[in-house]
Amino acid sequence: IMAVKYYSDANPGSVNLKNTVKALEYAVDHGARVINYSGGGPEFSQDEYLAIKKAEAKGVLVVCAAGNEQQDTDKAENYYYPAAYRLSNIISVAATDRTNNLIPSSNWGKTRVDVAAPGDGIYSTLPERRYGQMSGTSQANAFVTGIAALLLSKDPTLKPVQIRQIIVNSADRFP
Repeated sequence: IMAVKYYSDANPGSVNLKNTVKALEYAVDHGARVINYSGGGPEFSQDEYLAIKKAEAKGVLVVCAAGNEQQDTDKAENYYYPAAYRLSNIISVAATDRTNNLIPSSNWGKTRVDVAAPGDGIYSTLPERRYGQMSGTSQANAFVTGIAALLLSKDPTLKPVQIRQIIVNSADRFP
């Protein structure tokens, strides 16, 4: 497990994006096999795309939050990056409640979102060494990242596309 802190509320978005790219590259260069990437936004970034493309070339799976804008991300005007890059090493995750319904804030999409996972009222870490309940696709993302890590622990030869396929094919189907 490798924790890489790169985001700060004090930074403007452009600085956080540059730091995101540096963090992705650091993780890839230092042996990460799975990256839990729960940030994102509506704008394409060539640098971010290339960093995830580098991860793809090195066999690193990137688990991406689908976003919390209550939008159909299959529509071009609602793309949420990095999930919208649709590289073979990306799996996009929406958030559900305890009854397997999408939570109201979760993005969705039949082609741009791969799976959904629990993301409502999840006990989470908070700033200043605190804990509390949080909801959203970032919380759901952690579950899928954990599944990917468990799959790799059983078979370290799995490629990102295989892990993605196993997770997507084993998910329950709901309308």
